[in-house]
Amino acid sequence: MTAEGHRVAVIAIDPSSSRTGGSILGDKTRMTMLSRDAKAFVRPAATWGTLGGLAQYTNDVVLLCEACGYDIVLVETVGLGQSEVAVDDAVDMCMLLLPPATGDDLQGVKKGIMEVADLVVINKSDGDLITPARHAASSVRQALSLSRPKSRHWKTKVMRCSALMDEGIEDVWDTVREYRHVMSNTFPGSKTTTCSESNDSSGESGQNSELVQKRARQSREWMLRQFQARVLRELKEDVDISKLESELETELIAGHVTPRAAAGRLLEEFRGQRRS
Repeated sequence: MTAEGHRVAVIAIDPSSSRTGGSILGDKTRMTMLSRDAKAFVRPAATWGTLGGLAQYTNDVVLLCEACGYDIVLVETVGLGQSEVAVDDAVDMCMLLLPPATGDDLQGVKKGIMEVADLVVINKSDGDLITPARHAASSVRQALSLSRPKSRHWKTKVMRCSALMDEGIEDVWDTVREYRHVMSNTFPGSKTTTCSESNDSSGESGQNSELVQKRARQSREWMLRQFQARVLRELKEDVDISKLESELETELIAGHVTPRAAAGRLLEEFRGQRRS
């Protein structure tokens, strides 16, 4: 991408320890060539307990990178499992990277992350893993054929590549650009492409294109997540709520109240404060 003249930002999310809060943040050490590229910016970030596979301020960092002139922003999620789907609310395209020979034939039919993927790439398709990679790709294709597509204009594709042998990488990038063109030049409810190929060369999209509307939905989800985070922060910092929480903790240990009932009392205390 940088060889083509693009400015690329990489946001690599690492999980934080639930005990110490620490994180390795070692992604940059594995990108020795890219981290020295003048057209690239690599920033590891810790989750700090944020669920969904992203850090709390990932959306802000994406906007900041765009404002600084990076025309391509790659977000690598924590990648813990099938529930790490928050990335779909932060990026234009969601690529799922899978290894072959996982020994799990049900991987392809699992919900969650598979449903938000716009492109599935089986990496390490080289050497003794070529045959397992083909089997994995076939399994994922069969699973996707039974799933409802995210968009009526784009069918999730399954590809194989080898980062070690540098095979298939350009094909993957071409598919990413094809997705960008399709989503930038189609509109919800339409059946055909409404803009010419040349309109996508500058990266511009129609005001009501599917890509623009997806970003609008992402902004709404981002707002709600920030609202929820601020409400939780306010609850944790409230003195009366903290006092009641300590009292309820004692009752919980003694078995005098259930967790659900205790949560209800905390909510009632919060509501009472809001009314007053």
